[in-house]
Amino acid sequence: MPENVSCTVNTCVYWKEKNICGAEKILIAIDEALSRIDGSMEIAELDATPATRSAQTSCKTFRPRTGSH
Repeated sequence: MPENVSCTVNTCVYWKEKNICGAEKILIAIDEALSRIDGSMEIAELDATPATRSAQTSCKTFRPRTGSH
């Protein structure tokens, strides 16, 4: 597991010393889409969730891409 995903939520089961995230997978989506997820939904079932600024996401390192997608 690469140790280059930072996480400061030390109450999470995946948090490791030095603020490293030890999760095998992580989900980053716009906040509005995350509010629609229930316990039975798999991450792969989500459609793309475009954003234009970091305030729309739970990812504080988000930077919008430029050009066509």
